[in-house]
Amino acid sequence: LGIPPEEIRKSAPRKKYFFDEDTGVVKSCNTAKGRPIRPGTKSLVSELKGADPSFVDFLEKCFVWEKEKRMKPEEALEHEWITEASKQVTASIPSESTSP
Repeated sequence: LGIPPEEIRKSAPRKKYFFDEDTGVVKSCNTAKGRPIRPGTKSLVSELKGADPSFVDFLEKCFVWEKEKRMKPEEALEHEWITEASKQVTASIPSESTSP
């Protein structure tokens, strides 16, 4: 997802906690364990090691800052990851003709 675009940061009510008000640069933050947080330095592929590539693609299309560029619900229902999962579920359901 990365760092939000400037137009989104400008309207964010809590921006002062995360961005320098003068420069717009990300303020340094730490986790509860004291480790530094560096926004935008990790990709979904690296975080979801071994995940189905179509699942990663689905998430990447959902995690877009600008709603105009984000995948629409209708598009999501037609995404390969959803359609393939639907086929697998349908195939695993016994048909009435094979039921005892």
